Amino acid sequence: MYKFKKDGKILALIASPRKNGNSEILLKEAVKKFKKSSIKIVRTSSLNISHCQSCGFCEKKGFCKINDDFQKISLLLAKSDIVVVASPVYFYGLPSHFKSLIDRAQSFWAKKYILKKTDSTIRPVYTILVGGSRGEKLFLGSRLTLKYFYDVFNLENSGELLVRGADKKGDVKKCPNYMRQARRLIH
Repeated sequence: MYKFKKDGKILALIASPRKNGNSEILLKEAVKKFKKSSIKIVRTSSLNISHCQSCGFCEKKGFCKINDDFQKISLLLAKSDIVVVASPVYFYGLPSHFKSLIDRAQSFWAKKYILKKTDSTIRPVYTILVGGSRGEKLFLGSRLTLKYFYDVFNLENSGELLVRGADKKGDVKKCPNYMRQARRLIH
């Protein structure tokens, strides 16, 4: 099991464009037991990240040639001791701006699997997904996408909180069980 260092860094990604929405509420509940100085919270919708151009440059060089906020966020993803991802689920998938970040991680996939250059340190990642629907397969697409995104950054899924039926802003606060599960998510 991964042992969090006293001076460790936590990267908390909020994939929702809605400020103080359900996924953000749960994320903040999950990290509040840690020192604020160890937590970096990033709202992915505020990042300037272009779409992957599928140009193949990363397969030769091991990095993406597009210069935008992806370089900063990917460095944080690669260097954080713990990563927490909180996202709403839209039409059984992840929000488009967050998906752009994921697609740009192709450069890390190329570096790891084509160029065979990677850090072998495995770090934990915790996932919070919130959907308004109660569908049986609500999280299937998002979980598969995140599985492979986590892989290229050597992140091991260490816990999930999957919430159905929370559509309106603040719905998760009406269910103390969700808040309790969020507090216990990171171990």
